[in-house]
Amino acid sequence: MSTLDRHFADYAAHHRNGWNKATHTVGIPMIVLALFGLASRVVLLPLSESMTLDLGLILGLILIGIYLAWHPLLAIVTALICIPLYLGGSMLPTGWLLGILAVGVGLQYLGHLAFEGKNPAFHRNLIHTLVGPLWMVALLASALGLYRFRQGAD
Repeated sequence: MSTLDRHFADYAAHHRNGWNKATHTVGIPMIVLALFGLASRVVLLPLSESMTLDLGLILGLILIGIYLAWHPLLAIVTALICIPLYLGGSMLPTGWLLGILAVGVGLQYLGHLAFEGKNPAFHRNLIHTLVGPLWMVALLASALGLYRFRQGAD
């Protein structure tokens, strides 16, 4: 079983309830959008008058790099999804981003505490903060016929 299969199997064990999955389907993109938007405010290097290298881009590259090591196809699909999330987040006001982040995180806890009946998986294993977004992309890719979960990972 690959590293990703093990991560997905562990993650799936904490996400069996349909309502919990629904809160994640909405909440995880909200969190990613908000984190990209907030991180884009941290300019690391001005490249020109209109372009900068910011923390959001660096974090996105690191994230996609990790995902490439786990599963190249899912990494590419994730990158295609993250581009509009980064761009959208970088255009929203900070106050909105903080609100979106709060609602997204709130949805995760609602799903776990009200529907799943257990703490979020990242309480036990921080790697799940990276696994969650990729798992959501894998669910989408699976619905489109681009990815197939291994036994026990969905």
